[in-house]
Amino acid sequence: MTTTVARPLICVRALNLTDQLTRLATTAGVDVDVANDPTAARPLWTTARIVIVGADVATEYAAARLPHRSGLILVADERAIPSDAPIIWQIAAELDSEYVTFVPTAEAWLIQSLAASPR
Repeated sequence: MTTTVARPLICVRALNLTDQLTRLATTAGVDVDVANDPTAARPLWTTARIVIVGADVATEYAAARLPHRSGLILVADERAIPSDAPIIWQIAAELDSEYVTFVPTAEAWLIQSLAASPR
């Protein structure tokens, strides 16, 4: 019997952030699913090994009322949104994210998180 293992889910629309996150997943040695809207993400949301949501779509995902899940990671490009910007922390609260990270500074941590996510 073959079992299918859910892949990490990256929820992002901005091309630059999509490129950064998929590059990190490749470095971590994992294949990912990419969803650019909550409708596409919904079927994968609760079963994905890890979920990373880009700041560019986080408000939209929060409004979609997807089920709560542990380990949710909010990622922002620090060149677009500085870590001390109040808006990122407001978005994190709306999304109920457990972690807030900024690329490129947190790239090593994201690679480790992707690589260590249950397989």
